[in-house]
Amino acid sequence: MLLCSLTAVSIAALLGVMFFMYFVTDIPSGCGQYLLDRGLDATAYGVLSSIYGWVNSVLPLFAGLMLDHFGRSKSYIIFTACIGSGTLLFLLGTATLDAPFHFSPMAAFVVMSVGRVLFSVGGDSAVCANDTMLTALLPPAVVATSITVSILVGRVGSVVSMNAVPLLIDQVGLGPSMYVVMTLLLPFTVAVAAASILGYAATKRRKAHTRAMLMVVEEGGFLDEDVSSIDAAEYFDAADVPDMPELPAPPNSTKPVPKPVAGVPVESLDAGLLKARQTLLQRVWEAVNIPIVGVLLAIMCMPSMGFIAFGWTSVGQVILVARSGLEADVAARLVSVANLISMLSPLWAFIIDRFRKQLVLMLLSGVLSLAAFTLLLIPGSPPLLSMVLQGIAFSIASPCCWSSVPLCIREQKVGVVFGLLSCTLNLGLGLTALVAPALMTLNWVLSIAWFIACSLFTLVAVVFFIVYDFRYNHGRLWSTKADRPKATRPPTPRAYPEVTGGELEATL
Repeated sequence: MLLCSLTAVSIAALLGVMFFMYFVTDIPSGCGQYLLDRGLDATAYGVLSSIYGWVNSVLPLFAGLMLDHFGRSKSYIIFTACIGSGTLLFLLGTATLDAPFHFSPMAAFVVMSVGRVLFSVGGDSAVCANDTMLTALLPPAVVATSITVSILVGRVGSVVSMNAVPLLIDQVGLGPSMYVVMTLLLPFTVAVAAASILGYAATKRRKAHTRAMLMVVEEGGFLDEDVSSIDAAEYFDAADVPDMPELPAPPNSTKPVPKPVAGVPVESLDAGLLKARQTLLQRVWEAVNIPIVGVLLAIMCMPSMGFIAFGWTSVGQVILVARSGLEADVAARLVSVANLISMLSPLWAFIIDRFRKQLVLMLLSGVLSLAAFTLLLIPGSPPLLSMVLQGIAFSIASPCCWSSVPLCIREQKVGVVFGLLSCTLNLGLGLTALVAPALMTLNWVLSIAWFIACSLFTLVAVVFFIVYDFRYNHGRLWSTKADRPKATRPPTPRAYPEVTGGELEATL
């Protein structure tokens, strides 16, 4: 009962942190037009919008290493501390444009930029930590569902931010609105503390409970619970069991023999000791050894998710104001429609689980994005229709990119490829946040043309991926083909069964 309570509170706290993170991430988008109205240059606004993408174009690759070797809870506290302090600085910088400070736009921009950089340092790293802690708190069978719910909660935060922030500014002004948002830092701090402390306690208790079940099974007992999916090596390590006598060293050998540990082969302990002695440089070198399928997934993710989906969320309000002459709050609500519709992603994830067809769906996503932005070039075309089409495209692209990782990448490389996808996504976001506002200073049509070009890029990347998939990947992302008998149970629920027979050895 205590374990269930600790787990429930920890999960609620993690979801609360995710909501706050996405809410704050989109504040520059929600108040973009108001910043321009107070004298901030369009290029400076583009820099503010792009900072998050540029900073996180590299950091997610290293966040996993820090989580593994420094500790999940401690790393999580560091990441969220960057988020909280960066948010405070950004909100203060924005508030200085109003009374009683009345800073110049450039002075306020400097403060906002410093806050945004600090926030970005913790941004996607905290998302990785959130997902890692969720997977540790919940049984492996529901890991995918928990991550999907976490993403949905984050998108709810984005929708609320895009609608509530402009409305609040209209009601009380830019400066007071930022002070109101600052009050959210208190529940955010409480949620971080609960997730870190209670999550750590719940994880320890769950491991102890699982260890006890495994010992009962080893002794010939029977349990009502299904423990066939439990990985014993995950719950047994040398630090958690009593010391045992050392085995005698073999003749002519100076290498000490590791102590045997119940439930873990000696060979595994030896490999673990060798791995622990590797240097950070060696680990980074190993991390860049990424399968070709992972690289292709990243190339497909960059235009569909980075350039278009998140890039449009970042600058869409300003472009719609210039294109249609809308009020800032109305334009922000229209942009949020795409994020709202993107919550249909679990539906597409269900279809992918049943039929695969990721590349078929990605073709559909690229076509819908192309149609959405082409319509914006047609005079008199309602922007709402374009936002609906883009929202559907967004909802398709997200599960297609992320669900393909465990399907084609062996488990030892899944984390690295997920980090690569995050990096390319943020790189695309950073480029769009700089390029689109700069093009808009010339003509808003050029900004729309940028998104059309990115949609065409998506289609070209998907077509190339289709050719590769059929030739080298057995068509796993196109068809429902499986490489195993249906009666065979996968050894771990965290990997698709197609991977159990091995994957292509081609790596970069």
